[in-house]
Amino acid sequence: MAVALVSLETKDFDTFVEYFCITCKNKNTKTEAKAYCKKCDSCFCDQCVNLHSQLFQHHITNGPKEMEKWPVAMATQEFLEICEVHKEETLKLFCEDHSQVCCNTCILLSHRQCSKVTLIADTTLSATDHQQLSANINTILDQLMKLQTNWESNMKSLQVSYEERLKEVRNLRERINDTLDKLEKTTLKELDEVKASWNASFNFDVDACSRLRTKLTCLNDALQETGKKNAELAFIAYQKSTELFKQVEKYLNNNFVQTEVSLKLISYNDIEAYLSNLFVLGQTINVQKEPNIQESPDEAISVAMTSLASVKIPSDHTNCDIRGICSLSNGQILVTDNQNKRLKLLDLLYKVVSDCDMSGTPWNICLITPCHVAVTVDSCIQFFSVNSGQLVKGRRLQLPHPCRGVSHHQEDLYVTSRTALYKYTLTGTLVNMMYEDTSGVDAVWNCEVSPSGDRIYVTNYNRSMLLTLARDGTVISNFTDTELKNPRGVHLTPAGQVLVCGQSSNTVIQVDREGKKKIATLATQKDGLQSPHTVFYNRKSGSVIIGQYNDENIRVFNIK
Repeated sequence: MAVALVSLETKDFDTFVEYFCITCKNKNTKTEAKAYCKKCDSCFCDQCVNLHSQLFQHHITNGPKEMEKWPVAMATQEFLEICEVHKEETLKLFCEDHSQVCCNTCILLSHRQCSKVTLIADTTLSATDHQQLSANINTILDQLMKLQTNWESNMKSLQVSYEERLKEVRNLRERINDTLDKLEKTTLKELDEVKASWNASFNFDVDACSRLRTKLTCLNDALQETGKKNAELAFIAYQKSTELFKQVEKYLNNNFVQTEVSLKLISYNDIEAYLSNLFVLGQTINVQKEPNIQESPDEAISVAMTSLASVKIPSDHTNCDIRGICSLSNGQILVTDNQNKRLKLLDLLYKVVSDCDMSGTPWNICLITPCHVAVTVDSCIQFFSVNSGQLVKGRRLQLPHPCRGVSHHQEDLYVTSRTALYKYTLTGTLVNMMYEDTSGVDAVWNCEVSPSGDRIYVTNYNRSMLLTLARDGTVISNFTDTELKNPRGVHLTPAGQVLVCGQSSNTVIQVDREGKKKIATLATQKDGLQSPHTVFYNRKSGSVIIGQYNDENIRVFNIK
């Protein structure tokens, strides 16, 4: 394989590859190669190829337009031949049993029992296969580029909407500040007016006391002075003093009780109480356009068992009971552990990275925004956010009934109470009771709303039934099956595929969109299922996750 003397520079390997002149490289200079000589097995730049042609007149060189005659670049060979598992070894063998290229260590560790292992050098690849694979790769590359463009467009759209919402929050804060400033100004004006009124009254009384004291003192002095000198003036002084004395005595009697006057503000505590009960100025939600999903909601899902992932942590006091599962936009998983009364955050490898004790027993969970969720806890809805990889408790909605199932769609919460399905706003305002069944204590256990919002699926544990409701709550269909005994969890994929857990039948099945027939059985007791309570489709990993009663493991199934 003529590659040893070919130099290669990679700048973002999946974008482009350039050959460099071997002669210049030996002089520690990188010059792009413009020709290749097969006899010399070397690449040359424009200057060096001229010298080469003078020295070796009979050597034939191939230019850039004849790249098919150039050898495979050294870096390309290394990129392809190095084993991805055992980096120090090269791929030499091909296992036909697993359709997998292997190094010697791979064969020893994983393919000893395989019957068809051949040397790669002895294999052949037809031109048709090569062309077909190349065409398939180009098709996938186009799809990936479109998807990447869509994600980048989403990021730009998100940034624009973020800046707009940021302005809204700041404008709202300014309006609130303006309102509070006006209230403060009016209150201070009233305070000043009350104070001025009392000051005027006090000043009047102070002046009255001063005038009476001055006049009475003067009359008393005149009375003393005229008593022995002038009988007529003494009489006048006596009469005036007697009259003034009566006035002063009356004034004193009218103002006998003196109370200390101070100002007190009777504040409207409901303003402060209302604000203190708020966690945010407004609820942030993600508004998504209806996805243009290619898959049909009735396309059957087929899975294969891949792994078990333990969600038990040292501080758990008993075995786990996973009742609810949902995924954040970054692919992290949240699970509700009913028996340990905890909400747990899992990373992309399903390891617990954060947990939060609950004030009561957690049941189901649903996504509200890319990083906010709602959890049903006894008779309330507890909101959580994930900040820097940690769970943070948010506001709490206390409802007048038990809360078990919860689903979110376009700023509305759908909550089950074991006997009824309610629709609430995100602020906790009741819209209406959509459906009720009092025939059993768990007749309305869990719920899930379709992506378009026109279907609501409800599990009836008592009657082993899946109900499909219309947007207004009317029953469209009732579904029963021998593989669906005492259903608990129900979940919809982004494509609208309906997955249901049968707790007593130890199964997870798929039902058609209309809720009238079974499409597929995803997993049974043979796959290790024992009292499954919840099922979730993880779009990021292309897997189905199942949580069970009294089991520390979640079961992860890959979609075939």
